[in-house]
Amino acid sequence: MRFHPLSEEQKKFLELRHRYEGDKRVADRIKAVLLKNEGWKNKAIAQALRIHEETVRYYITDWTSDEKLKPENGGSYSKQGCASKS
Repeated sequence: MRFHPLSEEQKKFLELRHRYEGDKRVADRIKAVLLKNEGWKNKAIAQALRIHEETVRYYITDWTSDEKLKPENGGSYSKQGCASKS
C-alpha cells in the first residue's frame, strides 16, 4: 500500500499524541509515520528507531490502511536482563 502524505491536522495530532504517549511501542509507531511523511526511507527509519526494517513496513502499512497506532496483540517485552538471580 502506498503512503500518502499526512494532512496538517494529522501531523499535529500525531505530534501531540507522541508528546503524551506513555507506551514506547506506540511512540515508535508515531515516529515511524512522521519520519516517513518527511521522506525518510524505511531502512533509515529502522536504523534511527533501532528496530527491524520489516517492523517499520508493518507500522506504515497499519497507519496507511487503518490509521492504527496500537499493537493488536499487545506485543511482547524483552526478557533480556530479567534473568533470576540464583
